[in-house]
Amino acid sequence: MDGPAISIQGLTKRFGKSTALDALDLEVAHGACLGILGPAGSGKSTLLRVVCGLARASGGAVTVAGERVRAGDGLAARRQLGYVPQEPGLPEWMTAREVLAFLADLSGVEGPDMTPRIDDTARQLVLADVLDRRVEDLPAPVRGRLGIAQALVADPYVLLLDEPFHWLDPEARVAARALLDRLRGRRTVVLATHRLADVEGLCDQVAVLDEGRFRFVGETRHFLEAYAPPVFVLELQATGGLAIEGVVARLGREPWAGEVKVIGTTLRVAVRDEARAARELLPAVIGTGVAIAGVRRARPALDAILAGLPPAAKRGASA
Repeated sequence: MDGPAISIQGLTKRFGKSTALDALDLEVAHGACLGILGPAGSGKSTLLRVVCGLARASGGAVTVAGERVRAGDGLAARRQLGYVPQEPGLPEWMTAREVLAFLADLSGVEGPDMTPRIDDTARQLVLADVLDRRVEDLPAPVRGRLGIAQALVADPYVLLLDEPFHWLDPEARVAARALLDRLRGRRTVVLATHRLADVEGLCDQVAVLDEGRFRFVGETRHFLEAYAPPVFVLELQATGGLAIEGVVARLGREPWAGEVKVIGTTLRVAVRDEARAARELLPAVIGTGVAIAGVRRARPALDAILAGLPPAAKRGASA
């Protein structure tokens, strides 16, 4: 198939005098896994709803697999799509099996293929044991998995997911991430989230959306290196004192260390060279005589990342 999987040109969406999406340009390649990263209210959900034809754009154009998307029509384009809304809104009176059969039928799955497709999708998302239970009787994490399953059951060419891990428990989140990882290169995945952890290790491309405009579009690896370097968080067994001051001074001289902060018993160390920090941070702290209760690796908060980004990405971005 020629051209990008998704093409967005000058996409604008207004609600009265408020602009939710401001002349967005974006191309998503076949087989890419793109993360749309942004805070609440940035326009992520609106963008996905316009792309899948559930909301009408105020201006610009969207094509999926070469087919123009328009709210209310564009059936050929919409049949290429699987969509997981932030609030699944599944029919309470249906069983899980009926939900999957209904969505498969809407997407054109033929009768002989439907049962194997439902069973395979249920197996991958650990739903086989609940297929004949009504949605109203399912706990929230299971409904979350069913919400993903209904979008996958027709094996769509493009999969759009809006905060898909929100309702999932840790075990289900791992299973869903593994499933999405297996789709990379074979299907095009767009995942909207406010959590950097959802993007890291899963999405090869990222587009940062803030107040309806893209602040960054490009490789996730480059984004993390340039704007979200890792932070090591150490829990100390003491607060204040000369020993802690000595730790801060010592780390401040290390070429692999960036900003060093102490808040109570927590020491946060931003690092420029993660490999060296992993080898040298603990010995450096322990060498000052400070006892460590625990250590973990983290990324900066999203608001801190946004503060360090350029005002807006250039138009004509690709992912």
